[in-house]
Amino acid sequence: RAALKLDRVFPRAFRSHGALALSMSKSPEADSYFQKALILDPNDLKSSIGAASVQWQLGQKERAFQTFRECLEKSPQETATLLYFMSACYELDRMKELESALLGYLKLD
Repeated sequence: RAALKLDRVFPRAFRSHGALALSMSKSPEADSYFQKALILDPNDLKSSIGAASVQWQLGQKERAFQTFRECLEKSPQETATLLYFMSACYELDRMKELESALLGYLKLD
């Protein structure tokens, strides 16, 4: 908690606490941390993915899918983002979007 008081400029401390809460299925707590991280840095990709993961865990899969898609559009070279998006595509049976994302990723290399 001391890190949260010291690290008001960077979202890392909030994001780390959010990831821990998410891993323990404490979705509301995790969401609170990710939202605080996003207030500090609205463009923080990892915090956005964390927030989308909370949405997914809460059963808000369409909303999470849209957030994963937005993250992938912002940073198409980010492998972790692609993996989250691919997983969501697979679970939601969005195979055309999965194929498109993979082809786009392969064109970047």
